[in-house]
Amino acid sequence: MQPSSSSDPPISSEQLIERFGVITRKIRQFLDLDYILNTAVTEMRELLQIDRLLIYRFNPDWSGYVMIESVASGWMPLLSQVIDDPCFRTKWAQRYQQGRVRAISDVNDSDIRPCHLGLLTKLQVRANLVVPILPGNSLWGLLIAHQCSSPKQWSKSEVDLLKHLTLQIKSAIRQVEATRQSQTVLLESQRAEAERQKLNQELEARVEERTAQLRQANKQLQAEIAKRLQVQQGLQESQICLQLINAISTAKTTGFSKEQIIEQTLNKIHHFFANLGVSYSTIEGKSKLRIIQASEPPGMQLPKDLATDLKAVPDYLNLLRQGELMITEDATQEPMLAPLAGWMHSCNTQALLAVPLRQSDKFVGLLSLHASTPRSWSEYQVGTMMEIAEYLANSLQETHEQQKRRQAEQALRESERKFHAIFNQTFQFIGLMSPEGILLEANQKALELAGLQAEEVIHRPLWEAGWWKISPATQAGLQKAIAQAAAGRFVRYEVNHLSPEDAVAIIDFSIKPVRDETGKVVLLISEGRDITEHKQALEELQQFNKQLENKVRERTTDLIEANQQLLAEVEERRRAEQSLHQTQDLFRQLAEHFQQVFWLARADLQEFLYISPACEKVLGKTAPSLNKPLQSGRDILRNSIHPEDQERVQASLSQLHQGEYSQEYRIIKPNGEVRRIYFHALGIPNEQGEIYRFAGICQDITERQLEPIPQPSLTIPTKELTNMFDTILRASVDHIYLMDREGKYLYANPERLKAWELELGDVIGKTWQELGFAAEERENFELQWQEVLKTGKPISGEIQLTRVDGIRHHHYLINPVLNQGNQVEQVVIISRDITEQKQVETALQASEQRFRTAIDNMLDSFGIYSAIRDESGQIVDFSIEYINAAAENSSLLNKQEHIGQSLCQLFPFHRETELFAQYCQVVETAQPLIKESFIYPNTNNLGQEKAFDLHAVKLGDGLVVCWRDISNRKQAEDQLRESLQEKETLLKEMHHRTKNSLQIICDLLHLYSRSLGEPQVLKLFEDSQNRVKAIWQIHEQLYQEDNSAQIDFPEHVTTLVNNICHSYGAENRAITCNVNAEPVLLTAKTALPCSLIINELVCNSLKSAFPAQRGGEIGVSIQNNQSQNQLILTVSDNGIGIPEDFDWYNPNYLGLQLVRSLTKQLEGRIELDLTQGTEFQIILSTSCNI
Repeated sequence: MQPSSSSDPPISSEQLIERFGVITRKIRQFLDLDYILNTAVTEMRELLQIDRLLIYRFNPDWSGYVMIESVASGWMPLLSQVIDDPCFRTKWAQRYQQGRVRAISDVNDSDIRPCHLGLLTKLQVRANLVVPILPGNSLWGLLIAHQCSSPKQWSKSEVDLLKHLTLQIKSAIRQVEATRQSQTVLLESQRAEAERQKLNQELEARVEERTAQLRQANKQLQAEIAKRLQVQQGLQESQICLQLINAISTAKTTGFSKEQIIEQTLNKIHHFFANLGVSYSTIEGKSKLRIIQASEPPGMQLPKDLATDLKAVPDYLNLLRQGELMITEDATQEPMLAPLAGWMHSCNTQALLAVPLRQSDKFVGLLSLHASTPRSWSEYQVGTMMEIAEYLANSLQETHEQQKRRQAEQALRESERKFHAIFNQTFQFIGLMSPEGILLEANQKALELAGLQAEEVIHRPLWEAGWWKISPATQAGLQKAIAQAAAGRFVRYEVNHLSPEDAVAIIDFSIKPVRDETGKVVLLISEGRDITEHKQALEELQQFNKQLENKVRERTTDLIEANQQLLAEVEERRRAEQSLHQTQDLFRQLAEHFQQVFWLARADLQEFLYISPACEKVLGKTAPSLNKPLQSGRDILRNSIHPEDQERVQASLSQLHQGEYSQEYRIIKPNGEVRRIYFHALGIPNEQGEIYRFAGICQDITERQLEPIPQPSLTIPTKELTNMFDTILRASVDHIYLMDREGKYLYANPERLKAWELELGDVIGKTWQELGFAAEERENFELQWQEVLKTGKPISGEIQLTRVDGIRHHHYLINPVLNQGNQVEQVVIISRDITEQKQVETALQASEQRFRTAIDNMLDSFGIYSAIRDESGQIVDFSIEYINAAAENSSLLNKQEHIGQSLCQLFPFHRETELFAQYCQVVETAQPLIKESFIYPNTNNLGQEKAFDLHAVKLGDGLVVCWRDISNRKQAEDQLRESLQEKETLLKEMHHRTKNSLQIICDLLHLYSRSLGEPQVLKLFEDSQNRVKAIWQIHEQLYQEDNSAQIDFPEHVTTLVNNICHSYGAENRAITCNVNAEPVLLTAKTALPCSLIINELVCNSLKSAFPAQRGGEIGVSIQNNQSQNQLILTVSDNGIGIPEDFDWYNPNYLGLQLVRSLTKQLEGRIELDLTQGTEFQIILSTSCNI
């Protein structure tokens, strides 16, 4: 039959701990070692549900016997058996002496020796667990657990429980031995008393003269016995106090909350004072007392939240504030407590012992003992409550400080995480530098710009980073800018950077200094944004604008030259000049629409002679207001200059009289808008070389620019108490030491000695100064130490110590040790190394401050929003957690009006524009949101809209949003497009009017030719007509084209040749005109002279190549040879050719002279081929802008 084993269900870890606590309390309640060991073994076996648990006691020769045993039913008992294991003394005794714990889950499957395996098999053991019992420095015995029925895997909790049980057994053995020693002393005293009495009876008759001496000896002996009993009682009371302090310390070091520490302390006090109630009360306001937690015996109720106002008993209130106790043995017999009778009755209290709790020398509450009947409070109870109250108050304060520190660290980490996310998600390139230019941080955008890793640039000079290696001049410029920023100036300029592909990017770069509270520059914020595309677009628009203006000027000039050339051939010069004046007026009207302000002023700058109308748009002032007499040259813009720029502009005006002057500065328009202006002036000299006038421009360039744990206080321990505390002090990770009133060391624990690298003998009897501590390290600590000696109250603080491994930070607590006269005799100092914690706090604070400073000073707007969800988890709104200064300025609301508010309540257009729905999608899907040129209603000015570039990314259960106001840039771009469109319209209108004027001239030539009789003069008029037609056809085609900048030249040539042939009657003369033209677009600047060249050569062929009705063929071809960048115009005929003696380089014919002049103007060359008729080739280079 198989022996029975426990079938009880396994119990949880919490139940194990709770039942182990019950076993521990039973052990501490008795002094009978056999009873203690039997109780411990029996209940622990039942707790662990194992087959056998025994205590094996060693003899001096390492043999032994089973001293205590608890065995399940059905298994062989081993009690009192002598078990000799020869393997033990040879191999295992020394290891168990060193604290070895041996756990075997299956003895049949282990590496134990055969001799030992045979012994275990004989004892019916399948699995065993052995823990040594070491009450002192020698091995007393073993605590052995057996599982007999089957193998067993011993869990860590079972091993730990048996280890803790051996500690309790060890403590019980020591306590019993101490009790036996006390009883031995008492028995010896009683034996001496009996012998004395016997000797007194025998010698009474003979030694009467010595009776008095014997009585005196008897009194001394009784006094000694009383003293020993008192010492024994004091030892027991100290043990109780130590257990209470250990309970608080354990709760504190375990990480319990304030409420848990209080609850455990009250339960422990109630355990030792079982018939009394104990309460913890706090002071609310200045005098209101409220019970927070309590532990009471049956029949007594101490209601939580029960409150009373101590102002009703002012004398007691003043005593409590001064740290005095409130002691009453019978409240009904003390009239001064009558005002508190109702409160005392509610908590069923007649006798009260209340100890004030003080934190930072402030009265914060009471720790009280309550009795439901009158009673006298013993000195032991008073002393214990005072010591526990003091230690509890210090522990609660430290727990509160630790909790605050952890919360601060968590807040710092969270803040750093948020700002780091913002820092890396921004549009700009951001860096943080020291005033010396050493890069401390760089966001991801900046690193991606140059294809760098953070470790390649962090903690190195910024000018050595890849961004700035484009040229030495760029690096020198950066060093200069850093020096200016370190001196407190805001620096901003444009610079070229290199990308990883060696492409050049244009960066709008700035450095902003950050000052501390003393005004010292401690940090530099570098910020850059890539404006390459914007710059290129702006330059393209400006280039196109300039080209358009040049085209107007060129075409106007060409037109004037053509008109002058034509009007030289006719008699009506007056009408030609009138046409020219009309063209000039048209050009002036066109110039009046330019965006720049053109102005002309006298040399003394006292009066503007001319200001273009653009001044009202650029400067915000009308031309008449600026044409008023000027007071001085410094008032040239009527006090519009921004106050911050006035000094710089005025200082540089002296350059104006040197001939040429340029400057950029800000102005404030009458509507308060701040714009950036480029101002350029040029002196105009007279014939003597003296400047008599100034001319210049003002251009708005704003859009280009914007882009410790304290330990319990100690008294001087007795030899017995020292042995009891020795293990605690040695195991402590804190530095614990004892000093007398002169500052000399009396004791230092091993952790303290290890930190000093000293032995205990090196420090005993020496002061801080004698141990070599620096004066600056001693001064503050000695002041605190003297304060404790003076007031008798504990003080805590922090100190910085210089050690071999560097500077270390310590948190310390100085506790007074009072003598019987209640005077401070020594102090116990407990300190803890908090260097790593300080370093973490400092690093977190610095990192958080850097990121916060960078984000707060950025030009773009930022916000952090957390999601607000309904009961179903759906996002219904966002709460604004943070905005930077730029966001605050853009919305015209301060941070206090933003933080904590609902986003859609402040800005309802988020829902109407679907921006809210897109924000929700970012939070739910973690997909970033990028919106460019996003239009949003301007809530500050209804009826207007604003444009933004916006970027949003997920952050926790919310998102971070970065946006940039591009309204001004978009407005400027729209205005520039409108201006270009207006100029395009004006140019077309000019082409149309020019064509009409040329057509009128052509008609006038035709009318005049009718009245002429001379053939030669008539021929000149016909040639002039053809030339004018060639010109006005160009203008007509430009007017009809959608793109007035270029013309479809093959189409124009076909029309031109057909018109010429028709004019000369080529069909009637059997002359065929063929046009073979490849597609090509030419500018008006090139098309006009090419058209005149073809006109002259075709007319020349029709006039001279086919005399006497001889038919033939004229060919015109246009070849666009892109491989050689050439445009080839060919005009050929198969007529009679040119005479051999013809001097082509010095022709007498006006037409051929005109061909040579126009070809030279186009920087081309002429090739002449006379092999088959006549062939002219005009070769032009297309590398120029044709």
